Amino acid sequence: LGSVLFSILFHIILKEILLNPIQALKENAQKMACGQCELSFPEKMLHKSDEMGILVAEFINVSRNLSNLLENTNNLFIEVRNGHLDKRISLTEFRGKYYEIANQANQMVAVFCQHLDSIKDVIILLDQHLVPLYINKEAQHFLKSHGIETKEDLLGSLFAVKNESGLCDGVMQVLEGKSSLYETTITLSGSDISPDKYVLALHGSSFDQTLIPLEEPCFTLIVTDVTRLMEAKEEAEKANLAKSEFLSHMSHELRTPLNSILGMVQIGEQAKTLDKMSECMEVIRLSSIHMLEVVNSVLDLSKINAGKLELSMEPFSLTSSLNAVEALIFPKIREKNIQFTIHTDIAHDWIIQDALRLNQVLMNLLSNSIKFCPDGGIIELDVTESGDISGYYKFIVSDNGIGIDESKLATLFDSFTQADAKTTQNYGGTGLGLTISKHLIELMDGKIWVESRLNAGSKFYFSIIAEPSAEAQAPATGSENPAPETLVTSFTGKHCLVVDDVDINRLIMKEMLTETGMDVDEAKNGQEAVEKFEASAKGYYDIIFMDIQMPVLNGLEAVKQIRYLPHPDARDIPIVAMTANAFKEDIEVAIQAGMNRHVAKPIIFQEVIKILNHFL
Repeated sequence: LGSVLFSILFHIILKEILLNPIQALKENAQKMACGQCELSFPEKMLHKSDEMGILVAEFINVSRNLSNLLENTNNLFIEVRNGHLDKRISLTEFRGKYYEIANQANQMVAVFCQHLDSIKDVIILLDQHLVPLYINKEAQHFLKSHGIETKEDLLGSLFAVKNESGLCDGVMQVLEGKSSLYETTITLSGSDISPDKYVLALHGSSFDQTLIPLEEPCFTLIVTDVTRLMEAKEEAEKANLAKSEFLSHMSHELRTPLNSILGMVQIGEQAKTLDKMSECMEVIRLSSIHMLEVVNSVLDLSKINAGKLELSMEPFSLTSSLNAVEALIFPKIREKNIQFTIHTDIAHDWIIQDALRLNQVLMNLLSNSIKFCPDGGIIELDVTESGDISGYYKFIVSDNGIGIDESKLATLFDSFTQADAKTTQNYGGTGLGLTISKHLIELMDGKIWVESRLNAGSKFYFSIIAEPSAEAQAPATGSENPAPETLVTSFTGKHCLVVDDVDINRLIMKEMLTETGMDVDEAKNGQEAVEKFEASAKGYYDIIFMDIQMPVLNGLEAVKQIRYLPHPDARDIPIVAMTANAFKEDIEVAIQAGMNRHVAKPIIFQEVIKILNHFL
């Protein structure tokens, strides 16, 4: 039943996208053959950009040219008859127009054949005597594989069962107008084609033999390889299964830290000592950071799949960037007593690339190495610059961890896959890190590959293209690690306006800012913020933190209105976008609207302190 339904659905679709347009072309060709140049096509066939649309457009163009030719020819003969033109000149002009029309017709046929040749199914066009008129490329391969070399061979073995007239009953039904679709199992070179592997369909329609020339194609034989369709179906099912497993992993990755957060909240509520409370808060903080990493990974993958992830190309010191990565992973390395070393062999330290995304790739690879290394393991990071290819940098992350089964290496960088289903259970993780890293590296005009064996460690290689920075950079003095930034944490006497439609978000910001000694006012939407700022005295507010998505008036419109107010501080007051929209284009939109800075939710207290230091 499934095969029958599939076959019916397939033929309905095929009739809609191929046979009906061909029928329309045939009917209009009949009009042109009778000298009618006013053609009519179904509206849905017009103005289409696919091959059939191009064919229809060319067909109409030929018709118009033919109409013009007939009109011009008629005028020429009238002129010749009246003795106004030399007969030889008029015939030469007529011959030129004729060849022009013929060339256009040939081009139109070429477009049609190109369309049929691009189809991966066997397509054979036949006339009413079942003589093949056109065989597409797929059909040529198919017939040759069954020993059919010529049209005569095909005619001799095309249909297994024939009636007295030499035609299949189904073909006769089509010729008599009793049926427009016929399906059968055909015999080629004496052997049946298995209906389990191929779906064969003969399409045709009744016709008026007085209008259609003998060579007019009126049948289309289509042979569909069911095996190929089943393989595509299996691939789709595998992809869906992988996504289902991924969602299961994601549920686990989100629920685990969420369980920790909720559990520590309940324990903290019953805590008797400050130390116990601090312990709960630390678990909550670490679990929240883990949840944020999971969400960021999913958002990155979404951006990649949508083709909207872009690099931010800026000059930076590669050495400083590697030192920053080392500082970030140091706590985990110390916890497992891992021996970690960085080796560099580079001629140009300052390069132009996206430092943030490069660090993200390195963090993904190094975090995996740390995760899968035993206590007291060894991890190495090697960075070299090629002397032969300008701007070519190669990175190698090697470890002596658990390694990867060689049979899993081919799909290691695919979306929604992990090397082993037990990986998530034993080590955690979403399995998105390598997929995201691969796409980021490709954006940097590089590639990534891996060498690994089970229980023998892994080596991840990747390359990027990063041109040396043209800017003159001052050499680092003293230690390569920059000195810790000294930040002011007290802003007593300063006044801030926090704008957010969610009560808990305003409470969090108010608590953070109050800790610095600031006075904080609140607004529930952009309209309230505009009104409060407009009513304030000069110098009353020192800074505004503005959410973007709010009812009544959103943050983008609110900041635009504030900037155009006649208030003396309207142009200069720092306004910071405070939103969960954290993509590059979201930041650009906020800045273009009039914001001075962008901070992504969830809000980190240290980031707020840095912003206050910068503006105040």
